[in-house]
Amino acid sequence: MKLIYRSGVIFLLLTNICLGCELSVRVVEFPPLSFRDQTGQWAGLDIELSQALLNEAGCQANYKELPFRRALLQLREGRLDMAMNLFPTPERNQFLRFIGPARIEAIAMMVRQESNVSLRSLEDFKKLSKQVGIQIGSYNGFEFETLYKKDMVFRRTFRNLANNNKNVQLLKHNQLFGFFTDLYDAKYQLQTNPNYGDLKIHPFIIGENSVYFGFSQKSVSAELFERLRHAFNSAKKKGRFKKIISSYHN
Repeated sequence: MKLIYRSGVIFLLLTNICLGCELSVRVVEFPPLSFRDQTGQWAGLDIELSQALLNEAGCQANYKELPFRRALLQLREGRLDMAMNLFPTPERNQFLRFIGPARIEAIAMMVRQESNVSLRSLEDFKKLSKQVGIQIGSYNGFEFETLYKKDMVFRRTFRNLANNNKNVQLLKHNQLFGFFTDLYDAKYQLQTNPNYGDLKIHPFIIGENSVYFGFSQKSVSAELFERLRHAFNSAKKKGRFKKIISSYHN
């Protein structure tokens, strides 16, 4: 009788833990990776990947729309639990734990249709007559970041801006040579956004990064993190992430 009672208590405790597992997750309007659909629900590639992970762990997402820099600050402070599409860096490793990789991110560059400037390496960017827009706080690959830190001439080639809306405006007014963005986003915008009608993707790919799910060390316990890590491995073994990513390949 005692064994049955204790088993029941343990079951209820585990059930309550699962039911109470809700993580605040950073999102931003950035189709096709994350966007609000016609019903107002968050959808997109990164949303589906995060849901596959959280569902496997028995958790739910509470999405919070935040700019990138503010999201990193809240992750550091423990006011945000999780973010997607992150690359581990020494600084981020101080306040985040990472699970993944979730997918491969390709960094592309949008330019004007009439642009015919050839770029064969990152060094060639120093020859440009105009700056290139990059998002504040973004990670653009090891080679880029290394050159950006050590080479002042290279660094001056780039202009840090808050979002791609500003980049598009400056590019259309011929105040930028181009701007960096995720290749998924670039293709999506060209297909759906009239503001991109006179733009194109430059053939030079800036870099490819493995991107991860990041979890706040302050707000996500080591025990919950391990549960999420096991859930990721389980979902990956079942092919859930691969199936989602394949559905977004055009």
